[in-house]
Amino acid sequence: MFARITLIMLTLSTTCFILLWGAVAYGREFARPEDARANSIIACNEHPCVLGLIPGRTLWHEAQTHLARWDAAVSLKTIQVTVNPRAEASFYQSVNGVALGRIALRFDQPLSVGWLVSHYGPPCGITIYRTTRTATLRYAFLLANIRLDHDQVGAHTPILSIHFTDPAFKSTQQPNLCVDNITNGAQNYHWKGFAPLWFYTGQNT
Repeated sequence: MFARITLIMLTLSTTCFILLWGAVAYGREFARPEDARANSIIACNEHPCVLGLIPGRTLWHEAQTHLARWDAAVSLKTIQVTVNPRAEASFYQSVNGVALGRIALRFDQPLSVGWLVSHYGPPCGITIYRTTRTATLRYAFLLANIRLDHDQVGAHTPILSIHFTDPAFKSTQQPNLCVDNITNGAQNYHWKGFAPLWFYTGQNT
């Protein structure tokens, strides 16, 4: 009897070790994608940034000078840059008129949700739009729009666009970026990990 319990415990310990090792390897895969675009979305002095520019901290004239060396279309309040043939970045002047504000990234060949979560951690909320079969992963500093393939929020679910928010913009209609209380039909949920869509929609927030 004792030998049987020992064998079961040993088997469980070995299984847990294998799963843990696999999870670490899995995370490393998404944390370092073989994609040059991911290198442009990094943390600068512990602040989210794109191409070395930090929303709310980089001055607008600094952003204009910095991006002038790229193949950029620069206007008074907007700068558009092609990161490579598979991504486009749009930089907007902050509502305070001084700093860089919102940054929008659009992808022809999407990054993955697994990469985003491994890079920035779990979102504070997720909004599901059933009619368009899309969803938004919501952070306090960015919104990531995803396409719901196969009725599942998975590690390989494609990200269509990422929008870094303007820290100076305060919405009276939507003060909490973790929920969408504006769009008709929006369904807000807490992040429950990679799971089938029914796991979210079948449970209360």
